[in-house]
Amino acid sequence: MSYSLMTVCRCTGGHDDMVMCMAVHKSVVYTGCYDGSVQAVKLNLMKNYRCWWQNCALIFGTTEHLLQHLVGDHSNLNMQAIRCRWRGCSDFFDTNQSVQQKLPEHMQTHVDNDSKVQPDNSCGEDMQQIRVDIG
Repeated sequence: MSYSLMTVCRCTGGHDDMVMCMAVHKSVVYTGCYDGSVQAVKLNLMKNYRCWWQNCALIFGTTEHLLQHLVGDHSNLNMQAIRCRWRGCSDFFDTNQSVQQKLPEHMQTHVDNDSKVQPDNSCGEDMQQIRVDIG
């Protein structure tokens, strides 16, 4: 099983900002950012968490990174109303207050209960559909 370095960085979370350099050593991905910060993320290909939001196929190495993705990429806490687009969910948040207070908790429930990718499904088709953001 082989993954490109950018795929590994996006899957495991890495920096939110532009990555200047990256290295992998003994199952740890080290990323360096232009601001001088360095992050180390332990890579465990047996644990993957998939985003099941409509038209999204990103896979993350930690639940924290998946939740950051959901809140940052699939919602806008300033909206007056939003419908959850997670696979099989039709919950609707109809006030700005519910969007700000209940939607992040709701997304956490999906992350905790319905995002784990089984090891035998963590490669192949799922990995080939990952969108890679490189800056």
